[in-house]
Amino acid sequence: MTSTPTTRESLHTIAAHILARRRFGVSGRFGLRAGPGGIATPSFGEAPETLRLSGSCLIREVGGTSTDILVNGSTLRNLATFAGVDLDEPFSCGADTPPLGPVDTGFQLSTDAMAEITDWFALAWRVLDDVIATVPDRFEVATIQLWPEHFDAATTVKLSATDPISMSAPGAPHDPVTRASGTSPSERCAAPPRYATRSIPPSPVVSSSRQGCT
Repeated sequence: MTSTPTTRESLHTIAAHILARRRFGVSGRFGLRAGPGGIATPSFGEAPETLRLSGSCLIREVGGTSTDILVNGSTLRNLATFAGVDLDEPFSCGADTPPLGPVDTGFQLSTDAMAEITDWFALAWRVLDDVIATVPDRFEVATIQLWPEHFDAATTVKLSATDPISMSAPGAPHDPVTRASGTSPSERCAAPPRYATRSIPPSPVVSSSRQGCT
């Protein structure tokens, strides 16, 4: 079985190129969530459909039917076929989208490492929910996402009393300031999980939504 860093890289690849690709192909959005036992898409499509990693299984729920496949022993191509994903189609969830890597080599991931990583995301959701609960109602809070690009959980809070779509010129007294909070599982087993909060300066152009975000 592989170590935590390698397991993390493999889970990142599966999250981006199986879960996010499938959701994006159907709905045009690729944001993920912490889910029961692991990582999941929100429900999408007409059926509706959900893809989720739970322990060592990839589970696909379509309408009232659930099917599953073991990750260990399966290749990325096997998982893609199961999920209805075409790996030959171009896909990007950002500049740091993980590479496909070998698509015909079977995964052999550490179940302990998988549990450690997915437990961390579940904890991240609880922490971010607790933080969001303290935010005054007048501030706009974005849906918590597990971003397939960087494999982290994050949300944003727009600290502005004005319409969130409008923006003052930089340096004006009521510039919107976006506070981003996020968590990422450590890339090395010995390193502690990371939690980050940062201010993002306003950009000249503000859009009410970002393609693929939610």
